[in-house]
Amino acid sequence: MINEWHMMKSLLYTRYGEDLQDRTWSTIHKATEDQGVSSVLSLMDLILSLPPISVFDERSFSHMKLIKDDRRTRLSTASLSDIMVVKAESPAVETFDPSTAISEWLFTPSGRSRRPNQRKWRSKQNVEGQEETHVGQEETMVEQGGCNRSDREN
Repeated sequence: MINEWHMMKSLLYTRYGEDLQDRTWSTIHKATEDQGVSSVLSLMDLILSLPPISVFDERSFSHMKLIKDDRRTRLSTASLSDIMVVKAESPAVETFDPSTAISEWLFTPSGRSRRPNQRKWRSKQNVEGQEETHVGQEETMVEQGGCNRSDREN
């Protein structure tokens, strides 16, 4: 590759001399494509195809600055990385359609249908001392430590 680079430089300076600065890459490429410098030409094509700035990188740094502010100083690198991936790869909230995710969630991996409105509630003692398990939204929640209906009304 280094030999090709030296050969290309000598070809260009020999052919164009002081006028080399006025030439475009396409004219240089056409003039030297069959001169044995194909690796250098391919490398230059690759380099010239890269954008001069990276908008994606700039946008990512702006998002990171918004995510990790003064109030989130204890945010770990792994958590920040995960949040950044979600932020970068997710569609905008305005265009997101949750229907596909909801329809996939409604069925368990075994194919059984989920019941999103049914929750387990704390067992209450009935009048005779036997336990009853109540299912519904008006009773006291076991796992989430919620309050019962009478507590919410007070």
